[in-house]
Amino acid sequence: MFWSWLTVLARSSVADESRRLKRYFSFLGRFFTQKQVEAEAAKDETDARLLELMDSNLALLPEDDRKLLQRKYLDREPVRQIAERTQLSEKAIESRLVRARQKLKERILEQLNHEK
Repeated sequence: MFWSWLTVLARSSVADESRRLKRYFSFLGRFFTQKQVEAEAAKDETDARLLELMDSNLALLPEDDRKLLQRKYLDREPVRQIAERTQLSEKAIESRLVRARQKLKERILEQLNHEK
């Protein structure tokens, strides 16, 4: 009789522990899923804000710089082709691209630093 009671007690303890672990891992799964959703939402907001800043600051750049950046990054023209069309050297185009990107970066960072 004692052995039967001890067997039932052991089975019950194993079942309780199994249920407890199942609830715990279920909680962890929900917690991390929620954190991932929150992180994605924050990332989407950040990306939207950066795109907004990019568009507004691109409009403020001189027309030559803006067209150069658009050709390179939006139209995906190679530097060689841009150089041939503008009758400048590839190095000159690359230098202008560096300066235009730097101007754009400085303006965006300045605006981001002034936000709360």
